[in-house]
Amino acid sequence: MKNILILFLFCYTSVYTQTSPQLSIDSTRVDAKLIVGFWESSDSKKYRIEFIDEQWAVKLKADVGVAGGYFFSKDSLNRITMNGYAPNWPPYDCGLKLISIDTLEIATRCFMCEAIKSKFVRVREK
Repeated sequence: MKNILILFLFCYTSVYTQTSPQLSIDSTRVDAKLIVGFWESSDSKKYRIEFIDEQWAVKLKADVGVAGGYFFSKDSLNRITMNGYAPNWPPYDCGLKLISIDTLEIATRCFMCEAIKSKFVRVREK
């Protein structure tokens, strides 16, 4: 009886794992292709930013904010880290959260400051 119960639990766990929804967006790394391009703030100001694919990193370029932009390191699979940095002192950092394929939340902060969060939507070129 004990063996049957263990077998049942094993089968149930296997089936549940195969049918449960899987998150398609990793919270620590994401394919650079999902980020590269133009994005626009979802507020009324409509700030435009651009993510540029460089060989070793993806650069966040914006008209406002940190001069020189933020950098997000890439790995050998062309995935970028979701935490970027600006080569500056005091240190600045930038966190990305890909909410959906067309929606991105960006949190920027400088040393000893609260994070400023903004949402951006992908700009589709015509």
